[in-house]
Amino acid sequence: MSLIKGRQEDHLLLDFSGKKYSKNKIRKALKGAEVISVVSNGEFNVYIQYYIKVGMYYVWLWLHPGVKGKLKDCDSVQWSVSETFKQRTLSPMIDSRFRKEYWVKLETVTINDLTNIIAHCQRLNNLTIFL
Repeated sequence: MSLIKGRQEDHLLLDFSGKKYSKNKIRKALKGAEVISVVSNGEFNVYIQYYIKVGMYYVWLWLHPGVKGKLKDCDSVQWSVSETFKQRTLSPMIDSRFRKEYWVKLETVTINDLTNIIAHCQRLNNLTIFL
């Protein structure tokens, strides 16, 4: 048995911070996104964790090991939302901004659910302008 060294890297998958995007454009961008969960050269592994930036929110995605190809081909994706890059998770079940949404109770999401999460974060980000 041999020991393989590894490290984790964070990669920006998509950035929806610039302007308002429709659900259709968000869905198309998600379906076309290329992902890979582990890069290996035999003695060193790099585990990649993806995030999507939506204004002040970060949507973190956890993929199953061995995923390679388009995001739409992933059976299920685990997710979380945070307000800062370092925080990594915000409790959507408790947070009043999220708790009434149906996708809060889902552990894994599909592309359509992920589209709704991003659209909701986009609406919340637009509200912060008025505060």
